[in-house]
Amino acid sequence: KVFGQGTESEGGLLGFILLAIGAGLITLLMPCTYPMIPITLSFFTKQADARGGNVLPLALIYGAGIISIFVAIGVLVGPAIAAFAGHYITNLVIGALFLVFAGALFGMFELRPPAFLMQTAGSATQKGGYTGVFLMGLTLVITSFTCTAPFVGSLLAAGGGGFLKIAIGMFFFGLTMATPFVFLALVPGRLAKIPSAGAWMNTLKVFMGFVELAASLKFFSNADIAENWMLLPREVFLALWAGIFFVAGMYLLGKINQIGRAHV
Repeated sequence: KVFGQGTESEGGLLGFILLAIGAGLITLLMPCTYPMIPITLSFFTKQADARGGNVLPLALIYGAGIISIFVAIGVLVGPAIAAFAGHYITNLVIGALFLVFAGALFGMFELRPPAFLMQTAGSATQKGGYTGVFLMGLTLVITSFTCTAPFVGSLLAAGGGGFLKIAIGMFFFGLTMATPFVFLALVPGRLAKIPSAGAWMNTLKVFMGFVELAASLKFFSNADIAENWMLLPREVFLALWAGIFFVAGMYLLGKINQIGRAHV
């Protein structure tokens, strides 16, 4: 159903916004966003020294940059994804991507953005002023790619083809991602009070791997239903989901403790 034609209730839009906010909150807790904390600290400490402590305009531009980049991603990529969202090949590809992301979160291998993008973004942060701080937002988006990609992809697929709806969803996703970094930019000294990375981050990363694995089954099920293959009937699908979250629960309880240790 296309957003804006009266076929979707306000409750449906609210649910989509809450989905976007929830995806942003979960992404903020993922390990690959953590490196941006010391980068933010270093950048805004230097800017505060150079500007007599007045970094509010820069902090707001930092947040606006993060939000606008995520909205741009949604506007440019979202319609293409939504146009083919119902096709079985699209669902198979997305399901396979979720499996890849799950493997990365389990520590089986490590996903990184292209090196030239990281180098370009890293060098851009050396610039001062509004250009430099806007590019800081780009750096955050790039460095958090491994964690944001699966959530952004599922959010775009959930957009249902509505251009405005996708933009709204990505706005709230970006706003959720940007807000804590804006506050941290305003009060650099408080960054030191944030808990250091440790076992809790690995536990969260692995648990999200189970969520990614379950999500991949949903897309495989969509393809199975669309083509009537009957390879993943409802009973099998529900049993697999129950099994995945049972194992995830056992992991959270400490009964399984070897997953994801390779890249902690």
